[in-house]
Amino acid sequence: MNKKGMEFGFAWLFAIMVGGVILFLAIFGVSRLIDTSQGEVNTKVAVEFANVLDPLQTVVSESSGTQIDLPVEAKIFTSCDLEGNFGNSLVSFSEKIGFGDKWSKLGGEARTKNAYLFTENEMQGKRINFLIFPFSMPYKVGDILVAYNKNYCFVDTPVLIENELRDLLGDENSNIVFADSLNSCPDVKKVCFQGNCDIKVKCDDSACTKGFVDKDGGRVYFTDKLIYGAIFSSQKNYECNVNRLMKRLSIISEIYAKKTQFVSSRDCVNIILRPDIVSLNASSANYRTLNDLPKIERISKVIDDKNKELECQLY
Repeated sequence: MNKKGMEFGFAWLFAIMVGGVILFLAIFGVSRLIDTSQGEVNTKVAVEFANVLDPLQTVVSESSGTQIDLPVEAKIFTSCDLEGNFGNSLVSFSEKIGFGDKWSKLGGEARTKNAYLFTENEMQGKRINFLIFPFSMPYKVGDILVAYNKNYCFVDTPVLIENELRDLLGDENSNIVFADSLNSCPDVKKVCFQGNCDIKVKCDDSACTKGFVDKDGGRVYFTDKLIYGAIFSSQKNYECNVNRLMKRLSIISEIYAKKTQFVSSRDCVNIILRPDIVSLNASSANYRTLNDLPKIERISKVIDDKNKELECQLY
C-alpha cells in the first residue's frame, strides 16, 4: 500500500473529524446563544403580559370578557406568592420555535401585585381568554381575572350563571358551550352542576352565591364571583389568590374604619358601621384557609345591610 496515500487519507480523515467537532461546537455555541437570548426575550414578554393585566381590570363594578392574541404559540406558566402586603401573581413564558415540538428556553418570572390571576398552572396556545369580575366584600377589594384557553361544556348551569357568561362571552364565543346533559357535550372539559364530571360545582342556593367545586381530586370553597376562579383555576393558584384578596380586604377595611370616624365628625352618621368593619379587618387579617371565608362573608353582609339603611352611606 502507498504509505504517502495512506498518510494523505488519514490527514483528510483527521481534518474532517476535527472540522466536524469545530462545526458542532460552533453550532452548539450559537444555539446556546440563541437559547439564552430567547430566554431573555421571554422574560420581557412575561413582563409585558403582566403589565397588560392592569388595564384589564374593571374601573366600575361591572364584569367583562376579552382575549389576548399572541403572535406565536406559547406556554404560559402562572403561580402566586404571598410576599409583601398584597402578594403577587407570577407569569413566565416559553414559545414554540421551528418545526416539531421544540420550545424556547423558559424566561424569568414577571410579577404583579395588582392583578389576581385565577388560571391553571400552565396554558398553551395563541389566544388567552379572560373573564373579569369585580370582587367586593362588601366594598370593592380587587378584580378576579380568570384566564383560560381550553374548551368547556357547562351542564345544567343555573340560569343566572349561564346568562352572565353568555353576556360576557358574546355571540362569537366558541370556547364555552352549554348543554342540558353530559351526552350533549362535545369532547371537551365538562363543568357540571348536577352529577359527576371533570369539574363538579355544588351550590348552596339557587343563585349559586356560595358552595364548593370539586376538581382534580381537590375541593375548594367559593363565595359570589369566586365561583369562576374556583372553576377555571388550579387549586394552588385559587387558594393563594383568595389569600391575597383577604390581605387586601384587611388593609382596605382598616381605611374604611378610619373613614367612619372622619365622616361622622362632619355630620354624616355612619359610625355605627365601625365595630363591624373592625371585626372584618381582624377576620380577614387572620385569614388562613378557605374555611374562614363563610365567617368573613357573613360579617361583610351585615356591614352591607347596615350601610344600605344609612342616609349617608359609607361606600
